[in-house]
Amino acid sequence: MKASRIKIAQVVGEACTNQSPNPKFIKEVAAYLLITKREKELSSIMRDVIIYRAERGVVEANVISAFPISEKVKTDIKLKIKKLYPRAKAIVMTDQINKSVVSGIKVELPNKFIDLTVETKLNRFKQLTTQGKGY
Repeated sequence: MKASRIKIAQVVGEACTNQSPNPKFIKEVAAYLLITKREKELSSIMRDVIIYRAERGVVEANVISAFPISEKVKTDIKLKIKKLYPRAKAIVMTDQINKSVVSGIKVELPNKFIDLTVETKLNRFKQLTTQGKGY
């Protein structure tokens, strides 16, 4: 019988909640997905793992910006995330540099996406002004 995607995510999430999973475990999960021809589900399973971990207090955040962000900004982001996830015991932040982000940051969270870029703010402003004029 084939395990459900959620069950796989629970097993992987449990293995990753308190420590890094050992390489043998990772290979076994990968082999299972290949043998059962479910490798296309990997992205969905990993999303489920991230949600599972967040529900157990380990919140992962991917912070995207054009340039490296300061420790002060990282601390501010963690404080905001703590407000969104009050039961968080740990916040794991990954910084990602993307030169297409002109100014500001994007924060990817388990069930949320926060876009604080200038481009998005300008697009919202443009929508509001064109809606007001009836275009």
